[in-house]
Amino acid sequence: MDINQVSAAFSSLQALRDLAGAATNVRDNAAFLSKSNELHGQIAGLLGEIVAAQQRAAVQNAEIETLKSKLAELENWEKEKARYELVDFGGQTFALRLKANALNGEPTHRLCPDCFQQKRKSILQHLFNSDFGQEHVNCGICKRGLALGAPVRQSTQMRSGSWMSD
Repeated sequence: MDINQVSAAFSSLQALRDLAGAATNVRDNAAFLSKSNELHGQIAGLLGEIVAAQQRAAVQNAEIETLKSKLAELENWEKEKARYELVDFGGQTFALRLKANALNGEPTHRLCPDCFQQKRKSILQHLFNSDFGQEHVNCGICKRGLALGAPVRQSTQMRSGSWMSD
């Protein structure tokens, strides 16, 4: 073999080696791409789970805030409720009255017992005093009218000086 043939054979071997390396690179690149795609799929799945977990946490946080607010309302109502006492104004007629030691600068007033049971404060408004000694009041929320106090019977005797006593 002459030097040209050796050189050509060597060049052919180098070309074969380069082709084998390229084939290995292609095979390695395909495996890399496959693993890369698998990894991207797993990352996307994890991101989806993270977003779902964040959404659940946001819903739970909103529920916690709602419950905190309801608890604060209940605690405030219990404090407010303790300021009043149920009073029999006579004849089994009841209303709630602000306790003397709980005035805190407020005037004495009475609340509707029906509204109070519904956790609402409605101050009873005076309408008139009847001839039978009852005070008639009205609730501004439920519109219930109450006659507070036991009715007192008026005497049926005529007063002197009436038009019929002449």
